[in-house]
Formats: sequence, C-alpha cells, structure tokens
Amino acid sequence: MLWILCLIAFPAQLAAALQWPRPYSWRANTISDLGVTGCATFDIGTRMERYICSPAHVLANAGTVANGALLALGAVLLWSAWPHRRSGRAAMALVAVSGVLLMLVGFLPWDQQPEAHNLAALAQAPVQWAGMVCLVFALRGGSAARWATAWTILCLVV
Repeated sequence: MLWILCLIAFPAQLAAALQWPRPYSWRANTISDLGVTGCATFDIGTRMERYICSPAHVLANAGTVANGALLALGAVLLWSAWPHRRSGRAAMALVAVSGVLLMLVGFLPWDQQPEAHNLAALAQAPVQWAGMVCLVFALRGGSAARWATAWTILCLVV
C-alpha cells in the first residue's frame, strides 16, 4: 500500500509545473527544475541557458521526499516477506537505499546543492532498477513472478 502511495509525486509535480509563470516544458526542462528554489536563468554546463522559476518548489520537493520515504518504509516493512529470502532482502535493501536517495533529491534542491542533488538523482534510478530485478528473483517460481517480471521489464524500458 505504501508503494502505491508513491504515486503522490506525480500530482505534486504536475501542480508545481502548472504554477510556473512561463510554461514548464516536459521536453526541455528537467524534473529537478520543479524543485529549484529561486527564479533565474541557469546554465547547466551545456552552454544552453534556460529560465527556471518554480513558485511551487516546496510542493515538488515535498512530493519527492514523500515518495522516497514511502519507498524506503515499504521496503523495510517487506524485509522478510519474500519466498526466496536472500534475493528478497537484497531487493528490499536496494529499494530502501533508492528511497533514501530519492529523499536526498528532494532535500537538496538543484540550485542549492547541484553536485549532491545530481549524485543522488543519478544513483537513485539504477539502484531502484537493481532492486526490481532482485525482486523478480525473490518471486521466482510463484504466479506473481510473471507479473513482476513483466512490470520490471516495462519499468526498465520506460
């Protein structure tokens, strides 16, 4: 149930994007731009400047922190729930770490702590994907394994 509540991040991001004084571009802007705390023109090192102004940055960052906390807490609560104990615990450890990394992304806005924000953001996805792959192995042999395998492949592709 906690992992389903992680979907809270999407309405928070959408609400933050809709409050931009200039339209937020889902193509040109990054998700991290939604959490930027000030309004300014930023150069991200690619020689492409872009104007970022996210009046609802608190909402975007809070949604990211909540998402990470729910992800980590769900992993802790499911620590012993898997039929294949070793791969289940590895999966939950990786998912919990990815939740903590996601919380760091929200606690460290890109304009305030760019290096730490980028490190946490870049590490979070592969750690979570590795946890999802381990979860497939934790479920192997059961009817849920096929569903988990399909879901993991879909998430990795998208």
